[in-house]
Amino acid sequence: NERSRIMAMIQFMQAIGLLAIILVPAVLTAMGRPVAPATMLAIMGGAILVLYPLSTVLACASTGEKPGKAATIRWRDAVDLVRLNPPLRKLIVVDFFNTFIAGAMSGSLLFYLASVIGKPDAAPFGILAGLTASIPTYILWPLLARRWGKHRASVVVALVGVVGVTALALAPSGSLPTFLIGWSLFSIATNGFLLLLKSIMADI
Repeated sequence: NERSRIMAMIQFMQAIGLLAIILVPAVLTAMGRPVAPATMLAIMGGAILVLYPLSTVLACASTGEKPGKAATIRWRDAVDLVRLNPPLRKLIVVDFFNTFIAGAMSGSLLFYLASVIGKPDAAPFGILAGLTASIPTYILWPLLARRWGKHRASVVVALVGVVGVTALALAPSGSLPTFLIGWSLFSIATNGFLLLLKSIMADI
């Protein structure tokens, strides 16, 4: 169905982008333009920032979507649905571990970035800023998805993520405000991706 096609297209586009990025060093070397490792890493990082939102836009543009009507369910009915549906329980367990792994990776990245900018003690403030910025988005992302559709909302998530990662990458050494703003935007995008992905999985 429509959801299956859009998720398959996202994976296809991201695979193409990943392959293109991996081939950057080989292409530059074949062209006789040796580049220092640090510069090469910067070029590959810039390519990711360009290709990630572009691939998301292309994937979402490949399939139309009509925003659906809001569905409501009582908590008791939701609990019964989980209790009486063994495959759904397995999916919830798998999703829990996927989310846990994503959180562990984000936490490791946070401490690494705080060390890179010369502010290792800023990591706890980054955690607080990310959590504070993310809490309202658990309401805002579903509202945006309901109004614009989940596919278009995923494009917004990608763009917010790129802005956040760019801010983190360009943050001057010792700049705590830029670090906190960039990490807050990154956290907002990460939570939006996980939330929308769960919603799209439920539709499939």
